[in-house]
Amino acid sequence: MRLEDLAGSLKAEFRGDPNLEITGVAGLDHAGQGDVAFLAGRKHLKAASASAASCILVDRFQDNLAHAQIMVPDPHRSFAELLGRLHPRRRPGPGVSPAAHIDEGASIAEGVSVGAGAVVSDGASVGQRTIIYPGAYVGFEVSIGEDTVIYPNVSIMDNVSIGDRVIVHAGAVIGADGFGFLQRDGGHVKVPQVGGVRVEDDVEIGACVCIDRATTGETVIGAGTKLDNLVHVAHNVTLGKNVVFAAQAGIAGSTTIGDNLMSGGQVAISDHVDIEGGTMLAARTGVHTNLKKGIYAGAPAMPHREFLKATPLMGKLPDLFRRLKELEKKINADDKGESK
Repeated sequence: MRLEDLAGSLKAEFRGDPNLEITGVAGLDHAGQGDVAFLAGRKHLKAASASAASCILVDRFQDNLAHAQIMVPDPHRSFAELLGRLHPRRRPGPGVSPAAHIDEGASIAEGVSVGAGAVVSDGASVGQRTIIYPGAYVGFEVSIGEDTVIYPNVSIMDNVSIGDRVIVHAGAVIGADGFGFLQRDGGHVKVPQVGGVRVEDDVEIGACVCIDRATTGETVIGAGTKLDNLVHVAHNVTLGKNVVFAAQAGIAGSTTIGDNLMSGGQVAISDHVDIEGGTMLAARTGVHTNLKKGIYAGAPAMPHREFLKATPLMGKLPDLFRRLKELEKKINADDKGESK
């Protein structure tokens, strides 16, 4: 679209040729002719000056930039908006593939797309404009809301509830049995997992994520929460609203996490733990006890500032240990000398 039209769609002021043609969106280092990039702070001004982008999103006009500019309050957010607008993802149109299997007792709303090889079981309901890609499985009595996207080979097991505008990426499993066993008579007795899973609105679930059903009650994924690839959420866990977990994190059973928690990758959280909302967990943090709101790192988890002080000492421990042993020998030798 033209620069003038693009700025108008963002309700923003612009500088440059109003007829400049904009064809795509890219980062400063990779942008070319026709692309829009964004300036994230003055420290990137040199990169912006050297960029081949045709237009740069800025939070205030930069006189030393030769590029066309659009001034917006939050360049990064406007950049994300334009990515979706100028590079729309192809989506299948509405309709049920002849190669899909829809049970007679299933309810499919208007505008739903169901791909080849997908299965929608008896008692399941799928809301308007939802897309179920090929090979996905929707179990008995599953409820899926409107404008949700279920990518290929997702398995949604029985009695799972999924809200509106949810995205579930390929290979995810929602509603597998929780890991519940009793050790009896030298073996393991399975505890039936008869609860469900509730995924609230605007959640995004990464590829190969596993969310276990509750033993009784529900495992809950709060509205707006984002789970990266390969995250595991165990039975009866409750995640609050707008929680973020990076890849390979694991949350053990019956843990409760408050709203707006942010977690790095490979974080491990023990069972029956309560973590206050607004907490931040650095990558590979190990949580074994309840945590108040704060920033934590290390295993076991400790306040981040303490972790930064303790970490440099780890490399010095062998030398400190050697010196300690030498001091012990000297003290013991002195004590023996005095006793004589």
